[in-house]
Amino acid sequence: MWRAAGVSINQHERGIGWPRVAASFEFRKPLRFEDEFDVHLRIAEKTSKTIRYAATLQRNGDVHAEGSLTIICVRRVAGEPIKATNIPPDLASLFEVS
Repeated sequence: MWRAAGVSINQHERGIGWPRVAASFEFRKPLRFEDEFDVHLRIAEKTSKTIRYAATLQRNGDVHAEGSLTIICVRRVAGEPIKATNIPPDLASLFEVS
């Protein structure tokens, strides 16, 4: 998703990180080790500091799992704890709730 928007989620040079703060999935059918499957992501919610993805995992056209993952924008300063910060406007403008 980030690459498709022309950027990398790796924003370390800007002093920004994106830790995951929540994840939840409901599995409907099993996926086994080494199964190949498709992951479909969309932006379900965006706040000034967080992005929540909705995800569907599919294999051979069948839905195997659905869930969500929330990331938060944090400022990284050497020697200090990370701290939540607003998503920079140039990045926020790349992602819309769909």
